[in-house]
Amino acid sequence: MRQFYLTFPDFQIVRTLCAQLTWSHFKRVLSVTNEKAQMYYLQEAAAQTWSIRTLDRNISTLYFNKILHLVIKSWRNFCSALKNWLVVV
Repeated sequence: MRQFYLTFPDFQIVRTLCAQLTWSHFKRVLSVTNEKAQMYYLQEAAAQTWSIRTLDRNISTLYFNKILHLVIKSWRNFCSALKNWLVVV
């Protein structure tokens, strides 16, 4: 419980997720060190109704990092295409 309180001091944000997730979801997310990844996993678990098994799989395969990498890669491709387009115009 202490680790939960220290990890999520802003209870207002987590309170809405408490109604949708089990204690096991929160316990599993506590093992993730990145705060943004923790919130991502909790929000996605609630929105997509992930089971504990699905949450475990996504955490162990670093799903958050993969998504983040894809977003960064897409953004770089967009910026590169925009730069090329601006040169042409």
